[in-house]
Amino acid sequence: MHPVGIAVSGRIATGKTTIAHALASHLGWKYVGLGDYLRQQVIASNRLPSREILQELGSRQVKVNPRQFCENALQYFGWEPGMGVVIDGLRNMEVRSALLLILNPLPLFLIYCSAEDKVRNSRLDMREPGLHKRLAILEKHPIEQDVITTLPSFADLTIDTGRNSTEQSIQQVLKWLRSRENVDRSI
Repeated sequence: MHPVGIAVSGRIATGKTTIAHALASHLGWKYVGLGDYLRQQVIASNRLPSREILQELGSRQVKVNPRQFCENALQYFGWEPGMGVVIDGLRNMEVRSALLLILNPLPLFLIYCSAEDKVRNSRLDMREPGLHKRLAILEKHPIEQDVITTLPSFADLTIDTGRNSTEQSIQQVLKWLRSRENVDRSI
């Protein structure tokens, strides 16, 4: 498969990271975790990386310079121009726009993960009991708004990670990518 950029987005606890890791592994492409990049910055400053702290740090960096934020994250994970890449945790349009410029001439496809609230709540409680009770507050943060309102309409493919297993979701993405590759070659 020809290298492309795949950005994985979705609301909190929709399985983005699981899908992104599995997809990158299956394709043999670089995995870039935007949240993981922020997390290492928080840890390096001797703070605990709570979701709230990550949201604030991400908001600040994207507001100041979204392109620099993306370039730094890509470099942190060892991505080089021309390499296929799976980017986990796309949260807003500014980062999407920056990635389109940075990855060019590779196309960037957006895979949007969705899951019912009861699935998301269960996943959150597995991470930290009672965490689902903070979900509504966490999703009111400005960094989450594009994920909820705007990015779904820009998705090239939406997958239901609540109803499908990880393997089924990966197969759905791969089937879509192969069909896309065939269409692009015929143009």
